[in-house]
Amino acid sequence: MASGDTVSEREIRPLEILTGGNPRFLVIVAGFAQHRSLRQLMENLVSLIDDHTEYFRSHLAGFAKTERRVYISVIDLWQPSSTGEIAARAHMDVRTVSTLLGRLVNRGAVTVEGGGKKRLYVAAERLYSIYYKLRRERDEASVVRNLILFLVVFYTDDALTDDNAITFEWRVKWMKMAVFLDQGKRSDFRETFRSIYATFVPGNRAMVHQMLNHIPALIATGALERDLVDILSSDRRKSDALEPLVVALRQRIGVTVRAPIEVLEIAQDIRQRIGEVEKAGGTTTSRRAK
Repeated sequence: MASGDTVSEREIRPLEILTGGNPRFLVIVAGFAQHRSLRQLMENLVSLIDDHTEYFRSHLAGFAKTERRVYISVIDLWQPSSTGEIAARAHMDVRTVSTLLGRLVNRGAVTVEGGGKKRLYVAAERLYSIYYKLRRERDEASVVRNLILFLVVFYTDDALTDDNAITFEWRVKWMKMAVFLDQGKRSDFRETFRSIYATFVPGNRAMVHQMLNHIPALIATGALERDLVDILSSDRRKSDALEPLVVALRQRIGVTVRAPIEVLEIAQDIRQRIGEVEKAGGTTTSRRAK
């Protein structure tokens, strides 16, 4: 409504993921969204947060000193975390941290998942973690930038125009992998996928789009998620750029993954897309396991 554009539910999904539906954050984003496409909005999210630095700072200033220390540890961890993990990050006693977490939960600043000794804590307002990461050193900020790029590629059609940057050799290798799977040549498939991944450049929108476009189709053709995970996890810098995809694949093979809420929600949507592609291709679980 703020931008005057009609957008699909899929296109608006990134804002739902980033803000968690928080009305206050949505007002901030809506004011920034005027005369910008969703892709432009996402790409300028860092500037948006910079423009509202005082707002985020005032939020942190509202906590007592020890509470702030614990809360910062929660948003720094950026995923559901145990009392022990938060205490270690805060360099504080576990009992003290447990008491302070209780106060933060009562204030609505932190939410708790699970019960008993399995309780995990996470910031109620998810955008504060992104703000904090962007204020940290360069490597921390790059994690957020990777997430934003992934959101743009996965949820908008604009990324399709970037595919012209993909080389002919890359396209041929993707086609070869599907042929190898049909022929039951799994070792050739794995070797070709390794060669593709070796040339993958984090931050290259076209390459990320190709990964998201082709991997569901390969799984529907018979690729084993475990093979894909092993290769994608072989390079930490590259796997960080594809974290939602890697998380989705790990979850599909039954691995319990702890990650930022934003990543988990994107991974859920990726699993749904893989399921839709499988259904359309008629792939069965027994075929994938063969």
